[in-house]
Amino acid sequence: MAYQFMYQHQGQYTITKMARELGVSRSGYYAWLERKPCRHESENRELLELITDIFYAHYRRYGSPRVWEELRDKYQRHIGRKRVERLMSLSEVLCKWQP
Repeated sequence: MAYQFMYQHQGQYTITKMARELGVSRSGYYAWLERKPCRHESENRELLELITDIFYAHYRRYGSPRVWEELRDKYQRHIGRKRVERLMSLSEVLCKWQP
């Protein structure tokens, strides 16, 4: 979280000053910059692509339960319904509400 803040504000403050104020090391920040994303994060990005494809293919009317079913049935992706719900919510892929 501190490293993300430092990355976003690197043009406003020096890395040394931010590291000192946030109580982290400069070397830790630079190591964070070079680090590859973890497997779970990469998997989430891939899933989010599939989710948005399904979502827009059905004219933004599918919510997380239907998207989850299509992932399971059509794409043979066995993931939790709550994970699909969380990914949709965090990325603001929300269905249209039809009264």
